[in-house]
Amino acid sequence: MTRLRARRDTNHAEIREAFRRLGWAVWDTGSCSHGAPDLVCGRSGQTILVEVKRPGATFTEDEIAFQQRWPDRYETVRCLADVIRLTERR
Repeated sequence: MTRLRARRDTNHAEIREAFRRLGWAVWDTGSCSHGAPDLVCGRSGQTILVEVKRPGATFTEDEIAFQQRWPDRYETVRCLADVIRLTERR
């Protein structure tokens, strides 16, 4: 079921700002809906599509469909430790 307006997880702003503080360019796409990821993050030739989820939250049908179709790096972030883990990985 497709929602017309995306809701943001409560940790969305905190996660977005953590990427920025670590030197990543961030395009906040959280209002795009239709399964699109919440953030597009880039640094030093790397691009990561990021879905922000609060701990315990599940994916929508649209999010699952998007993930299955996306051919490149797509990550789920639930906490600041996930941001650190992703940004340290090359």
